[in-house]
Amino acid sequence: MTPEFRDMLINRPRGIALLEVLELSHPSFSQTYYLLRNYVRDGLLQITLETGQTVTAQYVPSKIQWASSKTNMDQVHNITIQDLNDIVQAEESRVALDDDTSISCKIRSYRSDDLTQPADGPIELEVSSIDYDKRGCTFTASPPNANETGTGERYTVERFPMLRGFTQTS
Repeated sequence: MTPEFRDMLINRPRGIALLEVLELSHPSFSQTYYLLRNYVRDGLLQITLETGQTVTAQYVPSKIQWASSKTNMDQVHNITIQDLNDIVQAEESRVALDDDTSISCKIRSYRSDDLTQPADGPIELEVSSIDYDKRGCTFTASPPNANETGTGERYTVERFPMLRGFTQTS
């Protein structure tokens, strides 16, 4: 979180809103989706990503239930999108069943008076499960697993015979 963003949250000037944009993407999707959580006039908003690319975010009613604690590594967020046109479900059906690439969800926050760069983010998440109902979809997303490989050294009796006295036998 940048100092300017923190200051904006604490001393928010009148008329400036915090705009949150969800980016949903996957290599098999037909396009990358930029969904604006906050309503704006015409439902469309031109924003500039941190890469300098300008994209159009479309308003879609949604809700982000942030992880309960930012101090642990198990940060699971619940995100609900009122996807009445079933866009997410149609795009998810494009993903092959044996494809182990997760759907990417990035969250960016913008100041309504400065759309030229994110005020916060992107927060990069991976979608782990999606549920659909008549109102749209709800999915859980968490940060990518950064430690997928084992680290350290294995201490086995074969390598270290002196451990034999500490092992339990059944």
